[in-house]
Amino acid sequence: MTDRERQEIKNKLIELGFWGANEEGDPTSDLHAAEELQRRMKKRFATSFLSSTSFADVILRMREVRIGEDVFVAMCLSALAIPDYLKRHPECAAYLVAIR
Repeated sequence: MTDRERQEIKNKLIELGFWGANEEGDPTSDLHAAEELQRRMKKRFATSFLSSTSFADVILRMREVRIGEDVFVAMCLSALAIPDYLKRHPECAAYLVAIR
């Protein structure tokens, strides 16, 4: 993945409110930033696949649903895909609200 592609992903994360424009770190390549993105995804979506308290567990689980070249990019792409998925499947969004 090129630096430009990573920057495009980061820009979309900023646009969707997952990451701040002036925030340090890059969740597409930095462990601490990716862990923060994971916390934000868990808070926003309350999904069980992000309920792990260990980032290593998430890495192991994501091998099965991996999108992209590495786990950081996979997590970022997941954050970008979930809002659209929930718009297309409101029954899933309603379920997430119900389990909160």
